[in-house]
Amino acid sequence: SQTPNEECLFLERLEENHYNTYTSKKHAEKNWFIGLKKNGSSKLGPRTHFGQK
Repeated sequence: SQTPNEECLFLERLEENHYNTYTSKKHAEKNWFIGLKKNGSSKLGPRTHFGQK
């Protein structure tokens, strides 16, 4: 969609290990996070795991 909506809002949090985490504001209760590659593009869900750099 060309128009921003609630699906485009994310919560950013700076963790104790100095990493930033991003979670969907709409689905915050599900604890789903965004996985980003070094080039800034997103990772597929099955290719990510907890603690991955």
